[in-house]
Amino acid sequence: MSDIEFLVVSKKQGTFCETEKALLNFLKVDSKINITEQTKTLNFHLGDSKRIETEYSIKIFNPENSEDRFYNILFAIRNYNIEDYDNYLSFVSYIKSILKRLNNENGVHVYLLKNDFSQYYSVLLYPVLHEFENLLRSFITKVFLINIGSDWADIEINENLKSKVSKRTNNNEVIEKMDDENKIIYEDNILYQLDFRDLSSIMFEEKRRLKEVDLDRIIREARSVTDINIDEIKKYLKTSPWKLYFQDKILSNSVKKEDISKLLDKLFSIRNNIAHNRSISKKQYQEANGICKKLSEIIKKGIEKIEELKLSEEDKEFFKDTKSIRFYSKSELYAYNYYLNKYRDSVVIANEKKIGGPAFSVLDIFIELKDNSIICAEVMNFNVYFDIRFKKIIKLIRNCFIEFSDRKTEFHLFATSKPESSVLELLKREILEEIKGSDLTGKEIKILIPSGIDKDKYIIKEEINLL
Repeated sequence: MSDIEFLVVSKKQGTFCETEKALLNFLKVDSKINITEQTKTLNFHLGDSKRIETEYSIKIFNPENSEDRFYNILFAIRNYNIEDYDNYLSFVSYIKSILKRLNNENGVHVYLLKNDFSQYYSVLLYPVLHEFENLLRSFITKVFLINIGSDWADIEINENLKSKVSKRTNNNEVIEKMDDENKIIYEDNILYQLDFRDLSSIMFEEKRRLKEVDLDRIIREARSVTDINIDEIKKYLKTSPWKLYFQDKILSNSVKKEDISKLLDKLFSIRNNIAHNRSISKKQYQEANGICKKLSEIIKKGIEKIEELKLSEEDKEFFKDTKSIRFYSKSELYAYNYYLNKYRDSVVIANEKKIGGPAFSVLDIFIELKDNSIICAEVMNFNVYFDIRFKKIIKLIRNCFIEFSDRKTEFHLFATSKPESSVLELLKREILEEIKGSDLTGKEIKILIPSGIDKDKYIIKEEINLL
């Protein structure tokens, strides 16, 4: 059974529609509505012999000390066909429009309290949107990392968006509502702290890449037109990341900015309905699903193209073992480079790996060495959200040791700064308590503490053994 419930507030007009019988007679005036009071059923005729049959329940409140009259109207549809979804939405809109006529002079407020049909296509579309948004965020990150480097966010994200991120990351109430995994992602990856619509702004916003003062100098120093290199001058024109990095280097020229921007705007509009608990039609669902599919295909081809870029030998070495690189922070990037440099002859070195079967957690860095031993590494800022990270660390250590119980395994906590001794003691005590009774043969837990950064990789100063 699916319910549709209205609350109608109308100014009293004497005895007009003050009883259920009177309200039913008011509804019967419309030729599309047929009511059988004995069985409390209402039939809404759609034309072409189609109709929607509902059961109804009406409660009317006439408070003596109020000028308003309140109608609580519930429609229950027992046997419905989801193929008629749009017809049900039409029924809701039509009934609402009739109820608004209860009082044409003084106005009437019609509140839709419940609409079970509104969620159907929203629920279907949400995971599609979720997957697409994460794919888009991952793609943008990869493109900027390859073309700009680890400081891409400082360069490509404007001050307004940075200010928005700053306000959100300082909003403890928002952060506390998240689960542990999402808190960590939200904290470290700036793209997850921005709205879906902001992603378009990041890709398409045009700005000058070079300072105008340098352009003034070039023109001022030129003695004639022949002294000016037009290609050099063009570098001072406004341009967008889309033009510089996405279209020219990765995507086909047939993929136009205007087309992508229009599709993303349309998707945002439909997504906004879901975010604000508004219904979407079957047509909107099909349209949004189609947009996600079309754009996902373009993005996936772009990801494949990334591997064909003319990178430096150093960059090729960096990207050779990963097909889905997504760094949530500079610290993770620097740590990954450290391991890539140290274990060049490893069998596998991967950024992100699911550990632990169905109840998995995601590990930052995974390394499989030629001697069949394993290194599991998690980058950790001990000064930020330590209690949240702590729970994740315990879960990761347990899952790693269980999954690789028959292999020599090192678990590395890659610290971005040296933790206080009290934190180390707490960490060691809780870890040992958690894995108490397990077979720890061939298992090690270390904290790696860097002294600095050289060529985008950490230099390790100290290793602390916890196990």
